[in-house]
Amino acid sequence: MRKFFLISTIIICLGYASFAQEVGQATVLTLNEFIKKASAHGTFKEILLQELVLKYNRILGTPQIQLLLDTGAQYGLNLGDENRGYLSGSVSLSSLFPVSGTTLSLEYDTAPAAATNTQTSSIGLKVEQSVLKNAFGASSRLQELMAGNEETLARYQILEAYEDYLAQVIDYYIEWNISYQNMLYKEKSLNAGKTLLNLTKRKQQYGIALPLDVNKATLQTLSDQEQLNQARDSYESSRKRVALLIGLGGGEFPYIPGEFNPAVNDPQLKRQQQMFLSRSRTIKMLDLLLRIAKQELDLALDDLLPTATVYTAYNLTGDDFLPANSTSSDLELGFSLSLPLFNTQANAKAEIQKNSLDKTALSGMNQKEELGLQLDTLLQTITFLRAQLDLAEQKLKIARLIVDQEQVQYNQGRAGLNDLLNAYQTLDSINQSRLQTMSDLAKNYIEWLRFTDSLVDDNHRIPDKELSPD
Repeated sequence: MRKFFLISTIIICLGYASFAQEVGQATVLTLNEFIKKASAHGTFKEILLQELVLKYNRILGTPQIQLLLDTGAQYGLNLGDENRGYLSGSVSLSSLFPVSGTTLSLEYDTAPAAATNTQTSSIGLKVEQSVLKNAFGASSRLQELMAGNEETLARYQILEAYEDYLAQVIDYYIEWNISYQNMLYKEKSLNAGKTLLNLTKRKQQYGIALPLDVNKATLQTLSDQEQLNQARDSYESSRKRVALLIGLGGGEFPYIPGEFNPAVNDPQLKRQQQMFLSRSRTIKMLDLLLRIAKQELDLALDDLLPTATVYTAYNLTGDDFLPANSTSSDLELGFSLSLPLFNTQANAKAEIQKNSLDKTALSGMNQKEELGLQLDTLLQTITFLRAQLDLAEQKLKIARLIVDQEQVQYNQGRAGLNDLLNAYQTLDSINQSRLQTMSDLAKNYIEWLRFTDSLVDDNHRIPDKELSPD
């Protein structure tokens, strides 16, 4: 019996040594390195390209200083007895300053004087100031603030898209990692099954095992091979996906996944939970939506006001192309008012904006409550999965001990083959459950980071320590 046990030990050691050599020749791709490679590839760049147009959207949404130059000239010829030509023309330059609601215009005119047959010209300067609608540029400044808030909101939304895609990419890495570990385990199981089959055949030669035992061991080996084939197929699919994410073909991908141990600790989770409802990006976005809705209402209410301006104008008139001779000047002070009597559309818009503001405020409050509940549920799930993983690790150790003990007893003829096969099946079941729990815990932790806006900071940087302690 000792001979059989020695043979099994040698075969297992040789199998592990061959596998260790194969793994040692591969290049380990850690999660942090994988993220760096993936973030330099296509989709991340596509998401960030959206930021390039934000400044132009802000310009389009904000009243800008406007300069308008208007010119005109004409030459006329008198076909009477004098047969004399004359020149007339005008140049005007006006500018609107949205910040103050002020319009400044400068105008020059020249034309012949019919009475004196001389050339005359005039220069005028006019300053207009709005005092009711857009009073002193209030609406223009409000539009500028709203455009700034909309730009900030858009940047946050781009960050959210960046973070969502990053979480998906990390999920692919986790699946690749888990499928790799599963494949390794299936290889070990197959090696152990082959060892068991060889031992059973040797026992049959010595008349210790029955042909039925050989068939059972053969069936177990075939089943192990079948599961290994499935594990390899799953691994190849996830490997090709990961290779694509970093811009490599399947044949150009020399990597194996590194260890992934999320830095899950209670103080960190509690701190992130407390900060979420006060300073997180999601809460800032909800507050920005409410602020923009208030600003839209203020603009709609401003549209209900009549247009009123006060103005000052100064005019200088004289002979020749420049009013230098026989000059006269005058100064004007005035007031203008434009009052729409049936402005039903403006009233309707204001009422709609009031309703929209109430809806946005209520929606934001409800979303904050729902987000708090989802965060509590996610924390509860992470705590549960971590406890389950601890139990799975303990069960796995005990199941391995049982397999070893059943192996020894089977080699010594003190236990039947069925007991050993049942021990192997139990070990396999526990390991499968453990790998699934590891995957669920890792994915839920990444979801926690994404949910609490901790996966990516405002500068698109990914805090490595949040992901794993390596």
